[in-house]
Amino acid sequence: MITYRPVIALRAVPDQGLLLFVGHQSILAWDARGQAWESGKLSDEGVTITGVEDGVLRGLGWEMRTDRETPFVLDLRTGYRRRPIG
Repeated sequence: MITYRPVIALRAVPDQGLLLFVGHQSILAWDARGQAWESGKLSDEGVTITGVEDGVLRGLGWEMRTDRETPFVLDLRTGYRRRPIG
């Protein structure tokens, strides 16, 4: 049972052994032992995963201040944000 609510989407990342719970503002990752990490705030309202490759998650988060979707990149080992490249 997880306390993370609401869960908007689920995403399995088998090569990392993770199950991702996507919320409105952040992502929670679970592995075989339980909670692996929880990202910081990625969006004011709405997180979209656009890709997962080579231990990196790419996505978009809506930013209220600019009224735009802003790209973000997370390290799947730690859940920490990385600088978007390209």
